[in-house]
Amino acid sequence: MPDAVVIGGGPGGGTAATLLARRGYSVVLLEREIFPRAHVGESLLPASMPVLEELGVLGQIESENFPKKYGATMVWGRDDTPWSWYFRETNRTYPYAYQVSRPRFDQILLDNAKSSGVDVREN
Repeated sequence: MPDAVVIGGGPGGGTAATLLARRGYSVVLLEREIFPRAHVGESLLPASMPVLEELGVLGQIESENFPKKYGATMVWGRDDTPWSWYFRETNRTYPYAYQVSRPRFDQILLDNAKSSGVDVREN
């Protein structure tokens, strides 16, 4: 019987499973698809960069040549007025993030979970 079962192999599931396994827990990750799977792209924010670094995949993400982005424009809440900011204004350590291909990004995180000792079961 594993210590933890993680449902879903997307970014959240792969990350949670990896971190648990690295802390000594036995982990089974259940994913209903077989990777790589088709999925809409993902726009990361700088807050994700330290997590990718902790997981040990930041170098691999950087080597994939995903487009770097240095800011964003959003519409949020009840006010439909767009607002923009440059990431360097709020994050000096990582003044950028990436626009990733989700199939490739998810595969990197799932492979990292496997190499960290997670028992990954697809489909």
